[in-house]
Amino acid sequence: MSFSPDGQWIASGSEDKTVKIWSVESGECVTTFNGHSDWVTSVSFSPDGASIVSGSADDTVKVWSVESGKWKMKSSFKGHSATVESVSFSPDGASIVSGSWDDTVRVWDVESGECVENLKHPKPVKSVSFSPDGTSIVSGCWDNMVRVWEGKVPKEFEGHSWFVNSVSFSRDGTRVASGSQDKTVKLWNVKTSQCVKEFEGHSQAVNSVSFSPDGTRIASGSLDKTVKLWNVESGECVTTLEGHSGGVNSVSFSPDGLSIVSGSADDTVKVWLGRVSENPPLRWDVPERIAKAKLLGDEIDRDVAPWHKKPIWVNSVSFSPDGKFIVSGSYDNTVKVWSVESGECVTTLEGHSDWVRSVSFSPDGTLVASGSKDGRVKLWSVETGKLVRTLGGYIYDDDGYRDDGYMYDVNSVSFSPDGQWIASGSNDATLEYTVKLWSVETGKLVRKLVGHSQAVNSVSFSPDGTLVASGSKDKTVRLWNVETGILVKTLEGHSSNVKSVSFSPDGKSIVSGSWDVRVWDLKTGKVVIINGWGWIVRSVSFSPDGQWLACSMYMGVKICNVDTGKSVTWLPGHSDMVNSVSFSPDGKSIVSGGEDGRIQIWVVGNNPLGATVNETVVPKLKF
Repeated sequence: MSFSPDGQWIASGSEDKTVKIWSVESGECVTTFNGHSDWVTSVSFSPDGASIVSGSADDTVKVWSVESGKWKMKSSFKGHSATVESVSFSPDGASIVSGSWDDTVRVWDVESGECVENLKHPKPVKSVSFSPDGTSIVSGCWDNMVRVWEGKVPKEFEGHSWFVNSVSFSRDGTRVASGSQDKTVKLWNVKTSQCVKEFEGHSQAVNSVSFSPDGTRIASGSLDKTVKLWNVESGECVTTLEGHSGGVNSVSFSPDGLSIVSGSADDTVKVWLGRVSENPPLRWDVPERIAKAKLLGDEIDRDVAPWHKKPIWVNSVSFSPDGKFIVSGSYDNTVKVWSVESGECVTTLEGHSDWVRSVSFSPDGTLVASGSKDGRVKLWSVETGKLVRTLGGYIYDDDGYRDDGYMYDVNSVSFSPDGQWIASGSNDATLEYTVKLWSVETGKLVRKLVGHSQAVNSVSFSPDGTLVASGSKDKTVRLWNVETGILVKTLEGHSSNVKSVSFSPDGKSIVSGSWDVRVWDLKTGKVVIINGWGWIVRSVSFSPDGQWLACSMYMGVKICNVDTGKSVTWLPGHSDMVNSVSFSPDGKSIVSGGEDGRIQIWVVGNNPLGATVNETVVPKLKF
């Protein structure tokens, strides 16, 4: 069993030789993968949620990915000579680890399908997993040992008296939990290799263990038909979840920690929900409305935890020209300016009456422009924090909507390179779906660019200031002449909403983000298509040297090579959708803002993509 990174889907593998994806909300099976020739023993989502890996008794490892909105088998890795018991993606999604009855753990390169590592064990391997930083692998073996591998020679954790069926790293990577045929769950210190706690309570073999996202709980599933929750600190059993009529083979926490999914030999998948009580703050119980789903399709009765409040979304982020500050626009109707060095908010700009969708520094760094759902573009002085002027708005009177430069839902704002103009894209009250050009000096509407048939989501000036690019819900990217307002070119090919557009630093290309990412060569017409990862890309940004693209994703940022279109680095760290991403002016940092309410800076150095994420790409600041 495996939750998708957004917690909306569950993947399951079964003796019927299939992999199924279930909707947590409805309980319905939405997709079935056929391809294995024997029972499926293990499944796991990739960190970006766009792929699933499965291991089978047919001795193969298969990868399933989303292409054009449909799941397809992408590759099949052959090399094991016996049942593959356990599979898992690396944190960056570039590798897969598998454990098998052939007494080996193998590491596979996802892109090439090559086996890059073969770690030999004395007996069959039941469970494997990468550490959160991707530098280590933990394995559970039928010789009763837990091993942590950082090379060819592992650390060995000795203490179980029977087979080790399941292993799991804590989120910080300092501890490992293991479940065994000896009916116990053990907690190990990775650094010392010592068992620091033993959890006893199951009456039969423990088949599966899983840490909660915050590391305070361990869930265990057992042949005794129960799921138990353990307090990591005290070692006490917090609660026992009963309801299965067969042994529990797999347990997993949802990404938000509010749910547990369990799969059983009784042919059911159950989703258990956390509840609130005064003390302790989180209590798990099982009301009569237990969420459950038979593999043949019973409806899941899904409660919504009333205490899970959505954080204030960060919709847009951007570096100042000198790289010392970051500006952000948020769901709380404010614009904030942050110091990169200290991580402190130095200025809060208040004045919008609805949430701020887009923010941008002027080229000289003295002004900030913000676009809001309230229909206004506002200009702010960075030095004083005061409002300089307001551009546009919407009016409704007896004659209906009046335009005169007024807008509704400003989705994007961008300064021209010389700082004299601001371009804005919106859902216009007049339903013209325009791009508007404003004079920074006077605040007046200078030009209105009409042509899109649906909302304009993103605007960007060319480096020489002669063109404006716009991306729209009508699936097109359009190029406009700034001086004349004439439509120069329409770029078509996206199958859905274009959420983001940006010129390359040399002005020769445009990148656009939708369900896929496209890099358009404006001279030759050549298009590099980067296949989607199962999520719409809301923001794309060129590196200053034009070699790399930062693409916003669910729970992180993808870095891609512009020439090849290949994804080369995955930056995890967010717990929800990333709405905005941008390179710093020197290209050594990336800032991202998301629906988890966080702004995160990644220090990537001079060559962020030639090394592994955990060596050179690390989160520096979290706002």
